[in-house]
Amino acid sequence: MDTTIRQTHSLQGQQAEAVAGAIRLLQAGIDGSLSQLREETGTSFRNLGDGVLSTLTGISQMQNAELTETRKTVDTRLLHIQVDNEKKLEQMRQTVDEKLQGTLESRLGASFKQVSERLEQVTRGWEK
Repeated sequence: MDTTIRQTHSLQGQQAEAVAGAIRLLQAGIDGSLSQLREETGTSFRNLGDGVLSTLTGISQMQNAELTETRKTVDTRLLHIQVDNEKKLEQMRQTVDEKLQGTLESRLGASFKQVSERLEQVTRGWEK
């Protein structure tokens, strides 16, 4: 019985050592897997960051191009508005000048007519 107990005890020791060895192997495998997973995760995050940066850079460049195009369009439209306003203003000046000229001629004509009539009356008054 002593022999059986010793054999059992020896067997249990061997089994415990085998289990401990298996645990060490598993631990080493897990450590390796975790290290590899950390590296892959880091690489994935760097790639994702690079992709996001690239996308944002592209969007920024597109917005700058669109802003430049919009600015050109607004400048062109403002120039057209200025030209149209200058033309209309010139037409208004011309119309005002024509009306003023017409009014001036009309009033001067009326004044000369009155002066002529008065001179005629004066001349008639002297002749009498």
